[in-house]
Formats: sequence, structure tokens, C-alpha cells
Amino acid sequence: MNVFWEREIKVTWDNTDKSGNLSLPGMGQLLINTAEEHAEALGFGYRQLKHQNMNWVLVTMNFEINRFPVWDEKIKLITWPSGVKSILGLREFIIKDEQNNNLVKASSEWMIIDLERRRPKRLSQFEGILQYANTEKVLEKEPLKANAEGLFTDLFKIKIRHSSLDFNGHATAKKYFDWINDAMYQAHGDKEIERFQVKFFNESYLDETIILQIDDKQTSFRGIKENGKIAFMAAVDFKGKTNDKL
Repeated sequence: MNVFWEREIKVTWDNTDKSGNLSLPGMGQLLINTAEEHAEALGFGYRQLKHQNMNWVLVTMNFEINRFPVWDEKIKLITWPSGVKSILGLREFIIKDEQNNNLVKASSEWMIIDLERRRPKRLSQFEGILQYANTEKVLEKEPLKANAEGLFTDLFKIKIRHSSLDFNGHATAKKYFDWINDAMYQAHGDKEIERFQVKFFNESYLDETIILQIDDKQTSFRGIKENGKIAFMAAVDFKGKTNDKL
């Protein structure tokens, strides 16, 4: 089995933003779908894990963006598992154009959780999972980190509806990307994203309310539940400005 998984696709209308670019939520969903496809092919996907009442959940995703693909553009998405770190499975992504230029590089961290206890499993217990790893990493810079100690103010609220839920019974990562994208647009308009990180902390369930907030530096965002628990945090670095010290 080849550890590299390639998928050639065309950017569709429903994954673009008002500028005709592949949207950040659309890109996040493409990467998640491709990771799921590859996990299935390797024998560690949802179909295999559901019999043990387990599934993968996304923990962290980091992006370095040279250019967003545009509507109707043909792109190639390449992904591979790049190792295991305790309870975390690591995975890399590259999006290329038809001339083989790198448009986007991304890294990610995932967990396998017990769906009944909602607890992570040590990946070392899954026989053969390490044999498919290629340790090549794609990011050229240290990942961003959200300003967890910052002074945050409210932007807007979201109530979790039925349409937001996935197989695991919690709000999908795609919905989180949607909300963060809306928060960034509200704060910064159409500024071009150069680097981005999203990190997931607590699951969100039906009828819960998530408050989207921004920090005093205007570069970190978080979704906080009414019980005070942080659902997710994100950090952004726009073209022409660096936030390396976040």
C-alpha cells in the first residue's frame, strides 16, 4: 500500500466564497474528506473502527497558504500519515495546481476516540498503523498558536442545530470552520489569509450555544460554551503581516 494518497478534483461552486476562491471551510472539508478516504484504504477508517465503537476526530489543523484555488480550477490533493505521537495521529497535506505548484500546505493531528466513553485510545494498540507513516513534514514555519491569555470580546452566538451534527453526535468540524470564517470576515473583511490554525478542545452538542469571540490583538478567535468550556480556538496570520510571536 502506497503511503501517499492522491486525489484530483475540480473546485466546485458550493465550495467557493463570494470572490470565487475555494473558501477556508471548503478547503478544510476537502482535506478532512481526503484523510477519511485514505484511512479507509489503509484499513483504519470509519467502516473498520465502527465495529469497535470508535472513530477518528480532528484535533488540530495548520495551514500555510500561497494561493487559494479558484472556482473550476483542477487541483491535486496529496496526503499521507506522518507518524504517531502518543494518542495523536499526524497527517500532512499538499494542494497543487495543474503546473505542479504548491498552493497550500497543511498538517493535522487526529485522535481515535471510544464513542461511548468519549475517551481517546493509544494508537500503539492498533497493529500496523505505524507501517504506513512517512515522516516527511510540509510546514515551513512553526505553527501559529492562539493567544489563550488574551482579553476576548464577543462577536456573535451560534446555537447548535440538528443539521450541525455528524456521525459522532457532535457539531462537525466543517461547522466550526464556517463560524471561524464568519468571525474573521466580521473582524477583518477580505484580508488574504497566509497562515491559519484551528484547535478543537471540547465537543459541542445539540441545543448548546457557542459564543464566538476575538482577542484584543484581533488575531485569535475562540468558541466558548455557556458552561465556560472552550470548544475551539483559532489563530490567523494575514499576508503582509506576521504574528510569529503569538
